[in-house]
Amino acid sequence: MIAKGGRESFLASLILSSGDMNRATTTAKPDKDLNQDRLPAQDLVDIHRLDLRFKQVRINRPRLQSRLVESITREGLHLPIQIADTGEQLVVIDGYQRLQAFCTLQKDRIPAHCYQHSLEEAIREWFANQNGRNLDPVEEAWLIQQLLDEGRSRTQVAKSLGRGESWISRRIALLEGFSPSDQQALREGVISSWAASRILIPLARANRGDADQLMQALQESHLSTRELSTWYQHYLQSGAQQRTRLLSHPRLFLDALQQTPETKPEPDPLQKWMGELKQISYKLNQLQRQLKEQLLPLPQQHHLRVEAAALSIQESASEIHQKMKA
Repeated sequence: MIAKGGRESFLASLILSSGDMNRATTTAKPDKDLNQDRLPAQDLVDIHRLDLRFKQVRINRPRLQSRLVESITREGLHLPIQIADTGEQLVVIDGYQRLQAFCTLQKDRIPAHCYQHSLEEAIREWFANQNGRNLDPVEEAWLIQQLLDEGRSRTQVAKSLGRGESWISRRIALLEGFSPSDQQALREGVISSWAASRILIPLARANRGDADQLMQALQESHLSTRELSTWYQHYLQSGAQQRTRLLSHPRLFLDALQQTPETKPEPDPLQKWMGELKQISYKLNQLQRQLKEQLLPLPQQHHLRVEAAALSIQESASEIHQKMKA
């Protein structure tokens, strides 16, 4: 016989143990053949496990990198990196600068969002819904080239990115004119993609040697896109001897240009006078059209006034003509 108090205690413990068994059953891990090694949708991942095959398709931005390190130190990481968990590899698709910031801070693990699909499906899903910084067109071209180099056809790459084959061809065309050293300079952030397409490639087409010398100078002394644009405008307007100096020391030239006060040349008196005369001629033609289109027929009482004004202009023009002949 179990006493009343003991019976109630026994029943309560039986109910609690039964509930624990049910919870254990519902939270049990799946068997090995049910992908138990795959990561949840978001988790901390060991950095040493990550496959960094797409690292070379990104442009390194040193200034952004330093700000990112400071932000993570103060506030933590707001946006996890994106990886494809294929079951065999953990391939980093997006977040290489965040990953580099974690390595700079000597961290072993990083928050990651995992696409648990094939690599092609993961890339397509990420590419269609980029949550971080959108890829630069040159970075898109590098990504396409990487996928092609891994053995995929253009049709397969177009399907992976959810784009047409004509778009793939236009992106690949962006890499034409870039030498391997030019592309490496782009990746390292030595030159922006805007400056590369509008300055470096045109310069390389005109003079490959000058382009190589410019890239060597930029490796030693960084120029902003605005500074490089200013330098290039002076280069285009210079002769061979001055171009040699510009290529040897672009930073020195820009520093000297900034320190030299801009002086405008005195306008040529004849050129200034001719400009004013052209303005008068243009105004007279405009008045003539207005007279013909809006004012004619002219009321009789205004004929004499208009005629007097026209004669005065005619006399002034005749005096100019006579003085020119004198």
